[in-house]
Amino acid sequence: MLHLEWNTIGLQAREELLCGACINTRFAHYEWEEIDLWLRKLISKSLALRSKRTVVIA
Repeated sequence: MLHLEWNTIGLQAREELLCGACINTRFAHYEWEEIDLWLRKLISKSLALRSKRTVVIA
């Protein structure tokens, strides 16, 4: 198992990890806490839309 600490890996490594996960590489400049907050907001909004049976295509 490979254990990486987001805040200690280099920018290029962050970009490669995000690209591999199909996530915009602009987040490579963010600290993990900022990404975590953004993901929590995204999930919350997604669940709210799902409960209304609304589909959003981005």
